[in-house]
Amino acid sequence: MRHLLLVIAAAVLLASSAVAQTANPPPQQGPAVDLEYVLGPDDVIEIAVPTHSGLERTVNIMPDGRITFPRVGEIVAAGKTASQLAMEIKTALEATLNNVSVLVLVREMRANRVSLIGAVRQGGTFFMRGPWKLMDLIAAAGGLATKPSRVTGRLIRGRTEVISLDVAAALDDPKSTANISLQRNDLVLIEEIERSKLLVNVLGQVRQPGTLEIYEGMDLLALLTMAGNPTERAGLSKAYVLRDGKEIPTNLRPLLVEGKHDPYIEEFKIQPGDVLFIPEIEERFAVMGMVARPGFFTIPEKKKVTVLEALGMAGGQGPNANLRGAGIIRSRSGKPETIKLDLNALLKKSNMAFNLTMEPEDILFIPERGKRGITAGEAFSTIYMWRYIGLPFLW
Repeated sequence: MRHLLLVIAAAVLLASSAVAQTANPPPQQGPAVDLEYVLGPDDVIEIAVPTHSGLERTVNIMPDGRITFPRVGEIVAAGKTASQLAMEIKTALEATLNNVSVLVLVREMRANRVSLIGAVRQGGTFFMRGPWKLMDLIAAAGGLATKPSRVTGRLIRGRTEVISLDVAAALDDPKSTANISLQRNDLVLIEEIERSKLLVNVLGQVRQPGTLEIYEGMDLLALLTMAGNPTERAGLSKAYVLRDGKEIPTNLRPLLVEGKHDPYIEEFKIQPGDVLFIPEIEERFAVMGMVARPGFFTIPEKKKVTVLEALGMAGGQGPNANLRGAGIIRSRSGKPETIKLDLNALLKKSNMAFNLTMEPEDILFIPERGKRGITAGEAFSTIYMWRYIGLPFLW
């Protein structure tokens, strides 16, 4: 009798297991992630410490390449693989914890972006999950909008390298060298042969980037108008036209921002096949210390940024901020100096004498209450950090 009951129990367990598997099928695995993938800004990663609860985090890598993790603080994530970052976090945690193991999982590889515009069904920017080739990108864009024999393609890599593409050959034989491997930040242009003689591309900080059809003799300003004009983050002084693999500087700032007459820009004629690129503003300042969102911020070319505006961009002061001990670290003749600010007088007494204009590479620093303001050590450690993440200080 006992043997019969064991047999019946085993049958019930097997049946229950089969029903559970049918009702809850195993989740589908996502695309394979390259173990050698190098992390970059905007990537989303998940960090777990299985041996210590409460330390799990899903974080975005900031534009400066850093993340913040409990018991570790700020740490540079960009430029490392997931395993390298896990080892660095493990080493930092072992200073205060025992039996530490760390897992880092890449959830979204947003830094590994490539762009495709032109004769496809849905162009734009795409995030590569692992190694991609030309056909992978075209597939992600919904395929070609016309026959392969009717398109011509170019790949722009870096700022000046232009590679001709044989799209038809790549489609015909994906294993051939025509199906070129892509790299981070590549831009692929696919144009219809019938219209390519009148097409140009406008990229970067304009409101409507993409491929535009021009008329003979079109000037640069008319092309900008067709592209919706520059955005607030446009680095107008660094704009350029890429023509036949050569970069032609086109400083738009004097004319568009300062209102100065510039015959060169006003008379510049666009040619078929040109690529007008307007980069993002490179001039930045930092707000560090006791603020809600410390970090780096751009200085628009069309306006100035005051101390009050900089503080607002950083989310305002923290609850333990020493407002009277604040200051700006600024370069003078190649040497750093500290400009003391009484933010208490500025915020509560409207003393606008302390509402200075932020200059490129300035650091607005607000120390913690109970400390005596900015010390030379803090100034130099902040400068060192800025240099460490690769920003172009002049001193």
